[in-house]
Amino acid sequence: MLQSTRTHIVVLAIFVFSFVYRMLLLFWSGFPPGADIGLHNSVIYSITGSGPTDFLYNYYHIGGGVSLTFPGYHIFTASTMLLTGLPEYVAHAVVVCLFSALTVVCAFLITKKVWSTPAAVIVAFLAMISRFDMEMLFWAGYPNIITLMLIPLTFYLYIQKDRFSKVPFLISTSILTATLFLTHSLSAAMFGGITVGVALFILLFPKKFQTARKTVFYWLLSISFGAVWFCLF
Repeated sequence: MLQSTRTHIVVLAIFVFSFVYRMLLLFWSGFPPGADIGLHNSVIYSITGSGPTDFLYNYYHIGGGVSLTFPGYHIFTASTMLLTGLPEYVAHAVVVCLFSALTVVCAFLITKKVWSTPAAVIVAFLAMISRFDMEMLFWAGYPNIITLMLIPLTFYLYIQKDRFSKVPFLISTSILTATLFLTHSLSAAMFGGITVGVALFILLFPKKFQTARKTVFYWLLSISFGAVWFCLF
């Protein structure tokens, strides 16, 4: 019990440091950096502006035109701005730093499940100071950062399927995959490719992976439901 409490304290400290560290780096020069800040703001203004919202059209970027940007991140950030009154640059930083810090927690959870607690703490520490994560923050790859949290979180629920009943599992994972599709197309394609690849190995060698074939069915069903919800959106 004492060891579990200590682990929770360590993970909480890593999470808090990850968030604060990223916020400090982003605001070191007074505002979040990034080459795509203008693009993200233009999508958000199209959402928060007056009149009907059209997620397929960007009214503000380079004079307006068809939007090729998946709006999942922008919908969430725009909602955060409307609910809290935060300026756009602050809202950008808070949202992406929070999701980036949650990615560190997801790394801990998955490693703990498949390996051990000490290894999970080491992985979380390395993710906390990851240079590649910082680079995405600096060039404003904000949708990428959101999906980098959604992918391991969904995989964690996949490997924890036996702890859920069927309906809660399908609802939660379908919402996550739909959000993934809505946020970043290439990340969604990578997620789908990895899942299908692992599913094929499990179907061929279920005993080797100590997983029942029907588990794969629920994985693929959640992706299908998520794709349907995305299309309906």
